[in-house]
Formats: sequence, C-alpha cells, structure tokens
Amino acid sequence: MILNFISLQKNNFIMVLKRVISILLFFLIFKANSQTDTLVSKVPLSLSYYGNMLVNTGFKLSGDLICFEIKKIKIKKKRTKVLYKGLYLTPNLYYYKHIKSHDGLQIGLDLLWRRANSKGWFREIGSGYGYMRIYNVGETYTINSDGTAVSSYQYKSRGYFTENFSFATGRKIQIQEKSSITPFLRFNTGFVYNYNSSILINLSLELGVRFVLSSSPNRGEYLKIEKIKEKKRK
Repeated sequence: MILNFISLQKNNFIMVLKRVISILLFFLIFKANSQTDTLVSKVPLSLSYYGNMLVNTGFKLSGDLICFEIKKIKIKKKRTKVLYKGLYLTPNLYYYKHIKSHDGLQIGLDLLWRRANSKGWFREIGSGYGYMRIYNVGETYTINSDGTAVSSYQYKSRGYFTENFSFATGRKIQIQEKSSITPFLRFNTGFVYNYNSSILINLSLELGVRFVLSSSPNRGEYLKIEKIKEKKRK
C-alpha cells in the first residue's frame, strides 16, 4: 500500500513538472522572438490578503512577467477606443492559517490572460499549478504496523500537488507620470490532489495591490503587437 502511494505521488509530480516546464518553454519562446524596439520596465509585484475557504486568513506574494501584449486601437467617428490584451507568467507564494487544524504554504506558477482599457480597468482569467505543504497543528500520532507502539510527531506535514483557476478585476491608478498602483480583487478555485485519497476543492479570495519598486528587476524585452481598426465613414 505504501509503495502504491509513493508511486502515485511520483506520477503526479512528473505530471505537474511536465506542465510547469511546458509553461516555462512557452514563455521563453515569446522572449526569444520578441521585437527589439519594445519597452523595458520593472517587474510589478503583488501583495494581497489571502482568505483560504474565504475565512482562513493569510497573505500572498506574486510577480508579473509579461510574455506579450496586444494593443488594439479602434478609431470611430466620435472617439477612439484603446484596448490592451496580454499574457502573463506569475510565480507566486502564499500562506494561510486554519487556527484549529493546520497551516498551509504553497508555491505556484500561473498563466494569466489580462484585458484592460485606456482608463486602467482590467479583467483577467488564469490557470496554474503548484505544490502545497500542510502542517498539522498540535501532535500527530501513528501506530506501528503490528500495533505494538505509538509514536507522536509535533507539527507533522504532508505535501500535495494543486491546480488553480482564477478570475480577477481591478484598476490601475496613475499616481505620477511614471508611478502607479493597481488595487484588485481575485477569486480562486483550487483542486488539491490525493488529499485523504480524494480531491479537495479549495476556494479562496484575494484583496490586494500591484506595485513597482525601484529595486524590482527589469522585465526585459517582450513582444508587442499593435492593431489599428478605423471605421469607414459612409
């Protein structure tokens, strides 16, 4: 039984590893084929309140690495409409505390598709994978296979592989010419695999802000596409 469990964990690890490698390769391909006249800026960071199952409090840290951006300009008779669409790779780390049960710590990697207008309002959807470690509060007891001895462990932990789907909305607020903050709200639906031989559905809520520090690393070059559509007058 133990060997079957280890084999299952190994297979899940290989599956998640392949998907993460695929995401990274996808990101690097866009970097390799980026234009030479693209913008160079700092990597935005995000800090948010993280509510596991909506009530267990915690925090989340993440960064936005842009793959490419599409700028659409629609020229109409009375006004011009500008939309931005982009694909982002976001490594993240979060922690939460269930007071009577456990502490949770996860590292993950998400892909986000973001749509924003010229006023700064945006919506985004995302999907990603991660590895979660759950630390039990108090003591955990185990019995030997022959039932002759009992062992106790303090703060026993176990690892799980996770999959996450998200939706977020917010607005970029310009403070100065080259400075801005972006408050946002995000809803997450996660799946924790092999949790007590089943799948645990993990709902969470994020309320946070995205910002740029002077010490943040540069984004580097990325693919930037511009499309102009002009409505012909009759």
